Amino acid sequence: AMRQALNSGEPTTSAQIAALGKNYALRMNDYGLAGASTIIDKTPTNALFAPLAFASLGARIVHCRRDVLDTCWSLYTTWFGEGTAWSYDFDAIARVYARYEKAVARWADKTGDAVMDVHYETMVKEPQATSAALFAHCGLDWRPDVLDFHERPKTVVTPSMSQVRRPVNTSSVRRLAPYLPMLEPLIAALKREGVRVDV
Repeated sequence: AMRQALNSGEPTTSAQIAALGKNYALRMNDYGLAGASTIIDKTPTNALFAPLAFASLGARIVHCRRDVLDTCWSLYTTWFGEGTAWSYDFDAIARVYARYEKAVARWADKTGDAVMDVHYETMVKEPQATSAALFAHCGLDWRPDVLDFHERPKTVVTPSMSQVRRPVNTSSVRRLAPYLPMLEPLIAALKREGVRVDV
């Protein structure tokens, strides 16, 4: 029953919703985050289960939209570790991306004001205004030093470890441009899955 709920992206019973919340809380305990007032989870497949996260945890959801090819290229060139073998195969990336688009279309009108859409390209061009709006959506107090994250000495062990050592910048917008001729298989795979691609 839980698998059915996850695959559909929609909570079906209160028991399933409660079980999801309990399982998620246990995962956070494993990461040493028990009792944390705010947790940021940017796992690539989160969008597939956003409605369940909202229903089970009362989460505020920030949905980051980005150019299709930039997104897929970023997935393909990032080492995530275990559990994301699909991100190193163009056909698999296209299937997952198509599933993501369908999931968003399914839950977009069911989560009310819990979801805030943030466009990546706007965020990197206007980081102060965009991050202030994002913080407000999440019920957090914004401070100017939010944008000074790159100056903090804290250890980072996620795939973002090199990015967080630099200020917000636009260097990843259309980073794939020099490789476009080699991305024809990816573009073709996305189109087969019904994904609109602007080259």
